[in-house]
Amino acid sequence: MQDLRVLSSQQNYQEYFIHAKDLKPSLRNEEWSKMTELMGIGYLEFLNTRPKLIEKDYQLVLSISQWPIFKNDEFFREKRDQYFLKEISNCLSLSEKDCVDQAEHMFTNYIHNHKFGVKLVELLYPRLIGPQKAWSFLDKMTESEFSEFFCGKSPVDEIITSQLLITQDFQAIHPDCLKKLKPYLIQSYFEVAPKYSEDLYSLLKKLSFTNEKIDIHFNTQQFLKGKNLEIAPLKKLSQDYKLREELVELFSKAPHLVDDVLGDKVKSKKLSYIRIIDRYMPEYLKLYTNTCLDYLSGKRSFALGNPTPNCHELFSLNKELKVISSEKQNRYYKFTEIMR
Repeated sequence: MQDLRVLSSQQNYQEYFIHAKDLKPSLRNEEWSKMTELMGIGYLEFLNTRPKLIEKDYQLVLSISQWPIFKNDEFFREKRDQYFLKEISNCLSLSEKDCVDQAEHMFTNYIHNHKFGVKLVELLYPRLIGPQKAWSFLDKMTESEFSEFFCGKSPVDEIITSQLLITQDFQAIHPDCLKKLKPYLIQSYFEVAPKYSEDLYSLLKKLSFTNEKIDIHFNTQQFLKGKNLEIAPLKKLSQDYKLREELVELFSKAPHLVDDVLGDKVKSKKLSYIRIIDRYMPEYLKLYTNTCLDYLSGKRSFALGNPTPNCHELFSLNKELKVISSEKQNRYYKFTEIMR
């Protein structure tokens, strides 16, 4: 015991932990326990201030983390997790090879606070791991009553949403986490590409997160997709100018505008659909034609390409429909002259 006292007073951490268990279990009294706990905390605090990490320190931390005296020590665990995260950051700065495996080993083989998984995700996602792997670091956290402190932030919201879209099962996620997730889900519904919005709407519906605006937006989008051709929702929408303006603003946030009905193979149907849109929601035709012309003229750039795939079809049909102004029609002819 005297040798351990000397090593403790010298803060000789490596030697202390090499010899701490030389003492028989029956002689490891309260003094030994307190001294060992203080040395463990001191060792980690020392390592967390060092600019350069050494392999033998890392191996020793892995070893003592499994000692019964430290396994359930939350203060030690917090300091140890800080060191682990520093180790992963160091790995990423030198070479990304094996960093994910190292992170998985740390996460799987040691007890952690919920924050540790979140911090691992922040370090590794999306550069080195995808949503599914990231979820494996977060799933236990989302079940916890403390999840509200981590949900409602990036990239946690994105990863949880990705998982929910796969499973459509939110029962295991804590209600406080879901409450924090709600704004992100609604924002994502309006901004995601239309082909993904149905799954998000279904999820919002299951969570009772929808409202009149979301429902009308979805019904209008379904009409524009040609999936639900009932015009009752559009008739109702035609009586609310402010809501139409709000919906058009929301439609404008999507990567491309829904226009499946404009591509129907039956010409008479296309003409009918366009007349319905012009009658009940003319603001959408205005948005659609303006966006098309901006794309053709190069006035605006669109990261995912043409935002109005059936624009040419609409302008060609306008000869019969007369729903687009002559000024816009002339601009269209000007921008597409090189194509003819």
